[in-house]
Amino acid sequence: MAASVTRASLHELIDTLPELDLPTAQAFLEQLAVRAEGRGELLPRGVPQVDEAALPPFLRDAPLDAEPLTPADEAALAEGRAAIARGDVVSLDALRAELGL
Repeated sequence: MAASVTRASLHELIDTLPELDLPTAQAFLEQLAVRAEGRGELLPRGVPQVDEAALPPFLRDAPLDAEPLTPADEAALAEGRAAIARGDVVSLDALRAELGL
């Protein structure tokens, strides 16, 4: 990607994505928008969006997490975020190929 990022360059990049990857790109961009608005944390890449209305009530109404994060949880999250920042990730296509799917 060029050193100077513009909306136009992002649109061009999106136009190169295969149709199969568009839902992932949309979910990622939606989460960036949520984070930019201060409404929540960025979800990890590839986390699908869930239609909350389609969930059974016991899931829809459940708290996101009933327990606070432990220091070990925080360390694991930091490790994962650092790996993502380094680009130490595997694409879904590469994982499927590795698993023979």
